[in-house]
Amino acid sequence: MNAGPGNTGDSFRRRDPERGQRPPRDAQPPLPPEVYRRRRIAAIAAVVVVILLLWWLLSSLGGSQEDASTPAADTTQSSSAAPTSGKEKKPDAKDKKAESEKQAAKKSEDKKKDAEPKDPAAEKTSCELADLRVTAVPGKSTFDPGEEPTFYAKIANPTKADCVIDVDEAKLLFEVFAMDDYHRVWGDLDCNEPSITGEVTIEAGESQNYKMGSWSRTTSAPDQCDARQPVGPGSYLLYAHLGDNVSQPATFNMS
Repeated sequence: MNAGPGNTGDSFRRRDPERGQRPPRDAQPPLPPEVYRRRRIAAIAAVVVVILLLWWLLSSLGGSQEDASTPAADTTQSSSAAPTSGKEKKPDAKDKKAESEKQAAKKSEDKKKDAEPKDPAAEKTSCELADLRVTAVPGKSTFDPGEEPTFYAKIANPTKADCVIDVDEAKLLFEVFAMDDYHRVWGDLDCNEPSITGEVTIEAGESQNYKMGSWSRTTSAPDQCDARQPVGPGSYLLYAHLGDNVSQPATFNMS
């Protein structure tokens, strides 16, 4: 068999497939195993670092929230504890005694007010002479030697109505009695004309005071004004009259 033109018998050869082919020029040989181990270690380390960073970040956020809430609690505790931080002053025995006496005095005063009888005239809507309260008041408890005593009459209207009194009929007068034997010593109208005349109005719930000039410290009796005798030192009773309305006796002394 003849070869074709331009071909020789051994010019065309087929490659033996078992001999392998030459690798491409751009192919690189495999890296050493140490390189792969280092890469794996680096990757693991990076993952660990990321985990640590996340843990630190979460811990920081949680700590900040706790710190933000802690001052409020501390403030509350401080404010609640503040009242007990100072030293409390304990009352001493003197203060306790004074307070006890004050309370006892108040209780005594309250009991006294409760024990006082209420004036039945206080609820009346009208007023007459008998409703008035007449009080005799000496100018002093003890008059010095030669001093002429002065006397007062307090007339109070306890009702809810004004009281109009004709003192020409219900005369205002004073009398003095000796305390030792209760004999009448003197009366201001025995030898003198009344100093108050006409009508006197005492308003509801109000009082008026009337003063007698002075007593000459001599005896007297109605229509017996001659030979009046000096009155010696001693204890005496004073009465004030408004018509038939007579006060309780008031004591006084003359030196």
